[in-house]
Amino acid sequence: VWDLQAAWQAEQWEQRCGELAAYKAEHGHCNVPKRYPANPALGLWVGTQRALNNKDTLDPERKRRLDELGMVWDLQAATNAEQWEQRCGELAAYEAEHGDCNVPNDYAPNPALGEWVSRQRALNNK
Repeated sequence: VWDLQAAWQAEQWEQRCGELAAYKAEHGHCNVPKRYPANPALGLWVGTQRALNNKDTLDPERKRRLDELGMVWDLQAATNAEQWEQRCGELAAYEAEHGDCNVPNDYAPNPALGEWVSRQRALNNK
């Protein structure tokens, strides 16, 4: 009985890993939402793999395979990096239009950019 259960679990893992590869091929990343309507089981599975990794209980071979797919283990860090890159691009566009990077804190066309530039300056001055 145990061997059958282990075999079934391994088969399920392989199936989900394949679904994750297909998701990445379609979306360009492995950040499946926890509540993914098109495949709810995949979203839950990805969350489970992250939890197992955080507890250091994810099988090393499975972790290696997920790493090869481009699994993002720390979503908060990834989100922060994406936002930073987005703001940096917005700043480059501002500089191209205005000839400088002196974005006012209350820059009406893009208030988030003004706040971001202000934060970057404060962090740089620490």
